[in-house]
Amino acid sequence: MSGRLPCGSFLRATAALLALALLGPGCASLGPKAISRDRLDYHEALSSSWKTQTLLNLVRLRYVDPPIFLEVASIVNSYSLESGVTLEGVFGSQVPNSTTLGAHGTYTDRPTITYSPVAGEKFTRSVMTPITPVAILSLIQVGYPVDAVFRLCVKTVNGISNQTGAFALRQPADPSFVPLLEALRRIQVSGGVGLRLEKRTSEETAILLFRKSRSTALEADRRFVAQTLGLTEADEYSLVFGAIPARPGEIAILSRSMLEIMSEIGSGIDVPEKEIEEKRVVPPPVFEGMPGPALPPLVRVRCTAERPEDAYAAVRYRGQWFWIEDRDIPSKRVFSFLMLLFSLAETGGHPNLPVLTIPAG
Repeated sequence: MSGRLPCGSFLRATAALLALALLGPGCASLGPKAISRDRLDYHEALSSSWKTQTLLNLVRLRYVDPPIFLEVASIVNSYSLESGVTLEGVFGSQVPNSTTLGAHGTYTDRPTITYSPVAGEKFTRSVMTPITPVAILSLIQVGYPVDAVFRLCVKTVNGISNQTGAFALRQPADPSFVPLLEALRRIQVSGGVGLRLEKRTSEETAILLFRKSRSTALEADRRFVAQTLGLTEADEYSLVFGAIPARPGEIAILSRSMLEIMSEIGSGIDVPEKEIEEKRVVPPPVFEGMPGPALPPLVRVRCTAERPEDAYAAVRYRGQWFWIEDRDIPSKRVFSFLMLLFSLAETGGHPNLPVLTIPAG
């Protein structure tokens, strides 16, 4: 009697179970698992590449090289999983029993990344156009320190000049600039400053509000700010773009573009003394003996021949490593703030952020 039928039934059942075990993960959608894994991976990769590119452009500006901005326009990732099982056997009373079991699987991951250079009109809008005073005051309204925002983004306020370290326009801050920022910061911490937008004619006008306080010290700061800016004491002032106000009751802010902000940060980057002596790079700004305080660099970027072991961001350029120390919280805060400023510089609309698309059906 042949055992072909019983053995055949058994083998078919075994094959079916094995196939379900192998194909089960493939039958379920890859999407949920892909999202939980890849979203964080791409997030980390985008963050790391942005820091490296930004630091590289700061260093290039320090060496009077043109910056290059390359955006990740889109990321499209496609997954596929194919698997199968083969089972062969010979059973009978006249021949030796034999079986052959085989399985195969194919997993494919095909990412497609599109890069877009920032050039032409987009470069002018995003990099060359000054940040609007409304955007600057909005940052202050949501809690960013007013002294840090003004130090980074403002050239003059009602004719009072900030420090400029860029090579072509180097000048110290006006003597009253730092005391003005300190007084504004104390008012901000107390909650005594606000912002309101009003529709006047065809454009929105920002109104800067100073709330009255029972504190004698804060009221003295309010009077100091008004006197320093050449304003009559009031509860609100109109905010305009420009070097000096055109009429009473206005605060005129001459703001910087992203290129000016990056040039300002880049001017304080450490470079090898030998390259300064050989006139390959301009020396750092020095304001000794000039009126006004010398302000420290906005971001401390170090320079070493060896690759740093504990860096927040690092890039190799001209045979040297330029990096920001991971324990330097003030430098890290300003450096991270640049990302938000790049978004604000997109004056034509919403920020053009990368789009991540993962077909995983």
